[in-house]
Amino acid sequence: MTPAEIRTARAANHRARARDFTDAHGIPEAALLAAHVGPDTVHVAAAPDRLIPLAAALGEALALTRNDSAVQERQGRYCPHDPVTVTGDGIELHIRPAQWVHAFAVTERTAKSVKRSVQIFDAAGDAVHKIHLTDDSDVAAFADLVAALRLPDQPEALPFVPRATPIPDAPDPARTLRRLSPAAMTELLERAAAGGVSLAIRVTNPGCAQVFRGTVARILPAGYWINVMDPRFNLHLRTDHLATVLLTQAPDGLTVDAFGPTGEAILSVGAGPDASGWDALARGLTAETT
Repeated sequence: MTPAEIRTARAANHRARARDFTDAHGIPEAALLAAHVGPDTVHVAAAPDRLIPLAAALGEALALTRNDSAVQERQGRYCPHDPVTVTGDGIELHIRPAQWVHAFAVTERTAKSVKRSVQIFDAAGDAVHKIHLTDDSDVAAFADLVAALRLPDQPEALPFVPRATPIPDAPDPARTLRRLSPAAMTELLERAAAGGVSLAIRVTNPGCAQVFRGTVARILPAGYWINVMDPRFNLHLRTDHLATVLLTQAPDGLTVDAFGPTGEAILSVGAGPDASGWDALARGLTAETT
């Protein structure tokens, strides 16, 4: 689709989520933003060593990392530890800088609100990470970020490469303790919420891993989705995409790891800051496949 065709199609279906719209039209998500480049959608430098320090100045923000099967959203502050690691107040990221290729600073205006975000994509135009401002974010710092990172060229179309075939994240058979059914992930979250067990939940894509550490409380199933809907942390997981779920003895303790049909890592759950109760919960999962 040409940029003009994308804009026309979007105008006719402006209520659809961006990811659903681009999937339906067979285009990368970044192509939708590029087609709308202008005062409210600006190409900015994607390099994390430049972007993340400026994101830290936003103060409170929402970090979003997703893959095809899981979405993690966490409110907190960006505290860069080194060029590839963000740690600190709620938000923990482990970054692969080579995958941070395209980025946009986006301002979405509606009759009721103005939403601001920085969205980062890989060379294929797939999202690797998104930074959403909240009501408590520093809007002036967002303007400073756009001014500092704005690229001299603002094209409506980008030279995307084909999406790479996922490389299977093959588990180590020597560390696999048990195979579990997909229902084990729902069981894990519900039992952790009921027992106040602290977790470390990692959602990964080729460019970023985002880790939540803490307890979960509000677990809501919705069809094939299982959701954590807590005030400062949300997780959305498609259980129908979980082809393999394993209880694994990792070097730093037990983990429950979920993989997709082609072996790609979707989600990993381990012990949180307070490890008490985790081993008993993980070993007690009853949803073992026969």
